[in-house]
Amino acid sequence: MSTMVIEEQIRNFLKSDSPDVMAIKGAWGIGKTYSWNRFLNKAKEDNAIKLNKYCYVSLFGINNLETLKYSLFENTIPIKMIGREPSLSTLKENTASVLSGYGKLAGGIFKNTPLAKNVTPVLESLAFINFRETIVCIDDLERKGKNLDLKDVMGLVSLLKEHKKCKVVLLLNDGTQETHEFNTYKEKVLDIDLTFNPSPSESAKIAYDGSGKYHHIFTEYTERLGIINIRVLKKIEKSVNSIEHFFEKTHPSLIKDAINSVVLFTWCYYSFNNDELVPPLEFIASNEFYLYGFINKEEKDPKKLAWKKVISEYGYKTTDNVDEGLLNLVKHGYVITESFELAVKEKNDKVLTGLSKDAFFQAWSLYHDSFENNESEVVDGLMQSFESNYRNISPGNLDGLIELMRCLNRNNEASILIKKYIEGRKDERELFNIHSRELIRALKDGELIDAFNDFYSSSPKVKTESLLDILIRLSQTNGWSDKDIEILSKASIEDFYSTFKASKGQGVHGVVEAALQFGKFGGADNRHEIIAYKAKWALTIISYESAINKLRVEKFDVDLE
Repeated sequence: MSTMVIEEQIRNFLKSDSPDVMAIKGAWGIGKTYSWNRFLNKAKEDNAIKLNKYCYVSLFGINNLETLKYSLFENTIPIKMIGREPSLSTLKENTASVLSGYGKLAGGIFKNTPLAKNVTPVLESLAFINFRETIVCIDDLERKGKNLDLKDVMGLVSLLKEHKKCKVVLLLNDGTQETHEFNTYKEKVLDIDLTFNPSPSESAKIAYDGSGKYHHIFTEYTERLGIINIRVLKKIEKSVNSIEHFFEKTHPSLIKDAINSVVLFTWCYYSFNNDELVPPLEFIASNEFYLYGFINKEEKDPKKLAWKKVISEYGYKTTDNVDEGLLNLVKHGYVITESFELAVKEKNDKVLTGLSKDAFFQAWSLYHDSFENNESEVVDGLMQSFESNYRNISPGNLDGLIELMRCLNRNNEASILIKKYIEGRKDERELFNIHSRELIRALKDGELIDAFNDFYSSSPKVKTESLLDILIRLSQTNGWSDKDIEILSKASIEDFYSTFKASKGQGVHGVVEAALQFGKFGGADNRHEIIAYKAKWALTIISYESAINKLRVEKFDVDLE
C-alpha cells in the first residue's frame, strides 16, 4: 500500500470523532512510527484533527495492565502540543484535571508533591476513570513485557473504543508472534487494517525531505538498491554527516564516491541476514566480487554470481583505502582520523592528477580535431595547458609537445617548455634519468636530452630511506604513504630477514610489528598481504636458527610456516 493511500486513510481517521481502531502493519524498520508522526503533525498543522487530546504509548517493558493504564494518563497531551514530548507541566495539568472533578475527595492523595512518580493507587484509578475521547497510539506490541498478555491489551483497546469513545492506532511489526496472535482478535476489535509497504522512492522521501546537503545523492543511490528500511536510510545519513568534513577541500567526486560506498556498505551490513540477495560485507571488502567468475571458473556459486551482478549494476567498482576506512565506519561507527585523512588526500591527489592529464590531452584536440588554419590558437592553447599541468605531464609527452613546436619552427617556445619543466620538477631527480626503466619510450629531442642529462648529473643524490628506516618510522606513526607500501611490498624475504636481524634494542618489537600489521587489513590492496607474508617468512627463517630465537619469534603470535 502506497504512502499516499496510508496518509489519506490516516487523515480520514483523524478528522472524525467516531471511536475506531486502526492497525498499521509493516516490516521492522520500514518507518511506521516515523510516518505516523509525520502524518499526524501535518494533520495538526492543517487543523484536521477532530478530538482534542493525544497520547502515544510504547509497550516496551510494560509488564501489566495497570502500568499501561497509567502510562496512557501521564503521556496525554493537548492536540496543539503534538510534536513535543509530554513534560512535568502536562502531567501536572492532567493531574489537576483529574482531581478537580472529585473536589474534596481528592484531598490527601498527594502528601508532598503532585508530581511524585510513586503516585497512589487511588490516583491511578481516578486517572483512568477520567480518561476518554483521546487519540491513542500504541506502539511496540512485539516488545511488551513478558507478563503483559496481548489479549489483555486488546481488551483494553476494546474498552477505550466502546466505553471511552477513544480512537486507537496500533503499530505492529509483520512476521512476529504478536502479529499472528493479534490476527485472532482483530475481527472483534479492528475497524481499519492498513499494510505499510512503501516503495524505495517513497521511503527515500520519508527519510530525506530534501533539506539536507546530500539528500538528492542519498535518494539516487538508495533507490538503486531498493532500500525501504527507514532505520538503514537514517544510518546512512548519520554516517556521511560524521565524515563530511574530511572532504571539504577535495574534488567533489570524492564525497560522491564516499556516499556511494557508505550506502552499499550500510545496506549489506544491516540487511544481509534478512535477504539472501544482499551481498555480505566481507564479499565486498575482500574484492572477491571483482574476481569471482574469472578465477576458479569451474566453481561458480549462483548466489555469489547474483551478488556480483547486484554490485556491478549498482556501480561499485573496487575497494580502495578510503573505502577501508568507510567499512570501519559502518561496522564500528568511526574512522581512524590520521589514516583516513591520508587515504582521502592520496585519493584526491590521484583524481586531480587524472583531471590535470585529461586537461592537457584535451588541449591537443585543437590540433588533432580540425583542418582550420589555427596555428597560433593551437600553440597558445598547448602552452597554457602545459603551464597549468606540467607536474602531471610525463617526459615522453613533453617530448611529443616539443616535437610539434620544432615542426612549427617554434624553437623559442620549445626551449621555454624545457626550462619550465626542469625548474618546476627539480625535486624529482629520478624523473630526469633518461636511462630509467620507468621511461616508456626513448626521448628524441636533442636539447631535451642534453638538458635532462645536465640536470641529472649536477643534482645531488637524494638519500632514500632503507627498509629499516621505513619500518622504524611506521612504528612511531599511525599512517603510511602509497610509496611506503610500494617499497615494502617489493622488498624480498631476504630484505626483511636482514632488516629484522639488523634491528636492536627496544626498537626491535616495533619494527617487526610495523611489518606484521599489514596482515590485519582486509581490502582491495593485496600489497598489504604480500608485506605481511614476507615478514612472516623472514621470522620463520629466524626461528629455525636457534631455540632462543624460536622463543623470541613466538612472542609475535604468528603462525610459523
